[in-house]
Amino acid sequence: MRFTELNKITATIEGWITYNESRFLFDAASKLKNKGVFVEIGSYKGKSTAFIGNGAKISGIKKVYCVDPHIGSEKLREKLGVYNSFQEFQRNCALSKIDHLVIPIIDISENAIKTFSEDIEMLFIDGDHEYPAVKLDFDLWYPRLLTGGIICFHDTNLPGPRKVVLDHVLKSKNFKNSGRADSIIYAEKVDENTFLDRMKNRLVYLSLRKFLCIRSVKSSIPASINKLFKCNISIH
Repeated sequence: MRFTELNKITATIEGWITYNESRFLFDAASKLKNKGVFVEIGSYKGKSTAFIGNGAKISGIKKVYCVDPHIGSEKLREKLGVYNSFQEFQRNCALSKIDHLVIPIIDISENAIKTFSEDIEMLFIDGDHEYPAVKLDFDLWYPRLLTGGIICFHDTNLPGPRKVVLDHVLKSKNFKNSGRADSIIYAEKVDENTFLDRMKNRLVYLSLRKFLCIRSVKSSIPASINKLFKCNISIH
């Protein structure tokens, strides 16, 4: 399925992923070398999974593991009570025609890794965003990532994922070719990077800081002024 078609189909799926982020996941998954599997930690209703799975079909990846207990966040459970998103996840995988690739693991990350033995070519961490949880996901799953494999973190605009990425990826000697797609930061695992690689990694972090500053300024401008500004641009 082409990205443009997929983007239309997934418009009805609830999720928190931007156009640039979904484009990155689709393109990155489509360029894998079929040396391992794809693992997504935190799938919710399958919006990001749809882009991952369809990209994986292009590269020949046969398995996309999706780790999620499907009970929602603590705040969501407080609001709705007992909650389960798994049936919607299944329907959305079928809708995006990836149900034959997706292997759901309905459990928390810490339990799922205990019986997991596959080599990972791409790892997408998007579970609990508190720092201890993100760090635990990284510590548990990173050893299964192949050298040359890609790790990516969603929502690095939040303190938890951002700190893990800065301290354990962008400052590390084990990653290069890092980049950013909105709030996703990604990097390639290597045995040892160079000084130049580490400097390039730092530039990615500076790019994230700039992105956050611009977004903060935009959000602080009253809607009426924003609207007036757009009108003036259109007139001229």
